[in-house]
Amino acid sequence: MNTPTGACPEDLRNRLVDAILKEDLSGLRDSRAETAMRTVARHAFLPDAPIEAAYANKSVTIKDNPDEDALPLSCASQPDVVHFMLVQLAVREGDNVFEIGAGTGYNAALLKHLTGKSGRVTTCDIDPDVTAYARRTLDANGYDDVRVVTRDGALGAPEFSPYNRMIATVGMWDLPGAWWDQLAVGGRLVVPLRWRGLSRAVAFQREEGRMRSDSVKMCGFLPVIGQDGERNDYIDDDRLVRLYWDEDQSIAPELLRDALTRPKSVVWTDVTVGPVESFDGVWLRLSATERATCRITAKPTAGEAGLHRPASP
Repeated sequence: MNTPTGACPEDLRNRLVDAILKEDLSGLRDSRAETAMRTVARHAFLPDAPIEAAYANKSVTIKDNPDEDALPLSCASQPDVVHFMLVQLAVREGDNVFEIGAGTGYNAALLKHLTGKSGRVTTCDIDPDVTAYARRTLDANGYDDVRVVTRDGALGAPEFSPYNRMIATVGMWDLPGAWWDQLAVGGRLVVPLRWRGLSRAVAFQREEGRMRSDSVKMCGFLPVIGQDGERNDYIDDDRLVRLYWDEDQSIAPELLRDALTRPKSVVWTDVTVGPVESFDGVWLRLSATERATCRITAKPTAGEAGLHRPASP
């Protein structure tokens, strides 16, 4: 049960949405998505979290990984990313929607709010613990008409297709062919595509013979279980700094093991970054033009060990 603090959930929810809209510089807006975010109670899908945590603009872990060095197995997505992807998806009343990654059930509840009584929502996850959690919270909050299935999301759910809208809430390295087969022509797919160690929410419109993207934004999502296009390895003996790269790159992480302890070398590139240039734009251009672009992540203790000095605090 959420810890009572005297704060009104509705007020906290509205403040969160107000802050999301104020900070969103994409220019994309959808009044129906905004209304859904103001209506569906996120804290009801996070019963073990303090209510302030439920309405903070942060992800919330719901299933830890037994491997302490690994990412959580499931979490509630960060609210501003949830909102942006709903705007990208542009759900209409009466739509048939398929979600890959059941999470807490909160996203499925938002989708059901948008489709209305005449619409259908199916959410799936490969982890039975996750689907059981989603089923409980959806039933407890009046969304028993949302279908929850346990399966590999890459296979879709052909028995309930074709879908007008499909959305993935896990990082995908590629688009499974089953999704193409199950998405109706004219339908939309929103998916966090993993590229060079980062995820970007990409919105696709299904046309005859092709998918056409019309919006993209950097975001953070847990990688899907089962796709192995991404590689990672530690490049220090204490397992503090990890390198991420893709299978199409010829990367030898063992060659970087002494890079973190060498004297720093600075080389001017003749490229100037403007004061409002987004990190996403810089990273995307670099990864598209420099084949060896990778991502490095470091634990806080890596800085204390002198293994890295971040460009920004």
